Amino acid sequence: MPSRLGLYLGLDLTFRAYIPYTECMIKRGELSNEDREFFGVVSRAAFCNPFSSERVELDLRIAQCPANTPRMECIDRSIEKIRERIRLLEQRRAADPLLYSGEDRYILQTGFLYD
Repeated sequence: MPSRLGLYLGLDLTFRAYIPYTECMIKRGELSNEDREFFGVVSRAAFCNPFSSERVELDLRIAQCPANTPRMECIDRSIEKIRERIRLLEQRRAADPLLYSGEDRYILQTGFLYD
């Protein structure tokens, strides 16, 4: 903490600027290629028509189900896969979208909303 003389000379302003400066200069994380691909598919599924054939294909990819899996079972599995992937991020303390920027942040937020 600066002394009274430091306050008089304006050193207090410099001291107080240090905290916001260091917070904005923190290096943002990046999703792994595997997580980026997975949550990218989830993001596409979240904004896809739920009755389209594209959505069926995306749900099959997320759930890693064979094509002959009943629709509701596939949806249940895909939700569980998403939750599982989010739990893995939480274990690594990497589940906060604010840790990322750009496309990584967007697809991670969408994945959380999908769940």
